[in-house]
Amino acid sequence: MPRILVVSNDLVQQRMAGPAIRAYELARQLAAAGLDVTLTTPGSTDLDEPSLRLVAYDDERLRALAAEHDVLVVQGWVIDHHHWLRDTAAALVVDLYDPIPLEGLVHFERKDPVFQLAVHENTLGVMNEQIRLGDFFLCASERQRDYWLGMLTALNRINPPTYAADPTLRNLMDVVPFGIPERPPQPVGPVMRGVIAGIDSSDLVLLWGGGIYDWFDPLTLVRGVARGAQHALVVARQPRTAYDKHGGAVAAEVPPVAVEGFRRGVGAGAGAKETEGTAGT
Repeated sequence: MPRILVVSNDLVQQRMAGPAIRAYELARQLAAAGLDVTLTTPGSTDLDEPSLRLVAYDDERLRALAAEHDVLVVQGWVIDHHHWLRDTAAALVVDLYDPIPLEGLVHFERKDPVFQLAVHENTLGVMNEQIRLGDFFLCASERQRDYWLGMLTALNRINPPTYAADPTLRNLMDVVPFGIPERPPQPVGPVMRGVIAGIDSSDLVLLWGGGIYDWFDPLTLVRGVARGAQHALVVARQPRTAYDKHGGAVAAEVPPVAVEGFRRGVGAGAGAKETEGTAGT
């Protein structure tokens, strides 16, 4: 049985961001299929997952783990931060669920043009290297697959031999949706309605499951709900917390363009308003 190492680009904890959620759920599903899976995270973890091994890594520990496994599943900046992975003997599966080059176009659009170009070229170089090195690729949707197949073509990963092996190219890149846990959320009592100022106990709350970023186009949702709402639309914004590589809480930067744009969208919605607060988990 092949031994699979899933390398998270972010901390895997009870409260975690998208990259860690993606790695965690991939590892859980692989383990559920009966495979021998290790999930490794760049820092301490407070999770106990009996179906797989969950271990922290630094560069030295990751070297040892990689040598013990037959398949490595990587994402984001993992190879860029650990250059020796370019020469690994293990099969390399690259998860391209996050189209980082497109994300950066919006994220840095208010920066100096020279800075924007430097960041873009660096990001593109990181992604191109992964595409050159990978043995197999994952993405999160068919539309993403169309995008990435174009990049694979430009880098000659789609060529007569790969086409002859499989004209559908599914043995080179396939879709694994982002996914959510199969266990439905369990109610634990009021956390927003009647708790956060401005949100009444009878209000309908639409939960935005993640960070508010321009590339998610949150304003369309705000304006649409505000237009159809019988009562005021209240947007609850929870302060972000990030973690350093050792698991300690540190300040997190929220892109000003996202916050300002969201406020403009709230203000433009009929009867919409904003409130700040922290909801329980």
